[in-house]
Amino acid sequence: MKNTNSKNSVIESSFFFHWDTVVWIITIVLLAFCLCFPVYLIMKYGWEMSNMYVIALILLIIIGILLFVPLKLIVDTRQIKLIRAIPNLIIPLSEIAEVELITDPKFTSNMIRTCGCGGFMGYFGSFRHDRLGSLKMYVTHRQQMFIIWLKNGKYYIFSSHIREQIVRLIKDNISPLE
Repeated sequence: MKNTNSKNSVIESSFFFHWDTVVWIITIVLLAFCLCFPVYLIMKYGWEMSNMYVIALILLIIIGILLFVPLKLIVDTRQIKLIRAIPNLIIPLSEIAEVELITDPKFTSNMIRTCGCGGFMGYFGSFRHDRLGSLKMYVTHRQQMFIIWLKNGKYYIFSSHIREQIVRLIKDNISPLE
């Protein structure tokens, strides 16, 4: 979706994250397990307190993950804003050194998840890449990724079905390295 505000001439692209087939499969399988396992515990062992702790732990983990799931990305001529339950991430375009599409289908095979989710509701959190080192990733569709290098040396990876438009918008509005 694009909006143009003639007062400030701000062009904005806003979209909800789309999940690829792998994310859907992983999420459905894990949610099914998280729903069936407590039922199994209760049917086999009854309403014992230890079962309730396990069920509560499963629910807390799911709720914790839901807080960090990337929901929406808003890109305008000033900033990139990642919307999630808590906390939102804002990257001013003035801090971006470079942005590129990721076209290598094996790019994610060289990554290790250090803290985050690796397929359940997306790929988000902290990762380590064999060439780039530490980076943050907010991806729900691995075939539609783009990477952002910040001037301070940090890397962010996002995904979008309109990634070409987003990369073009960012490139048109970033200042070169100082």
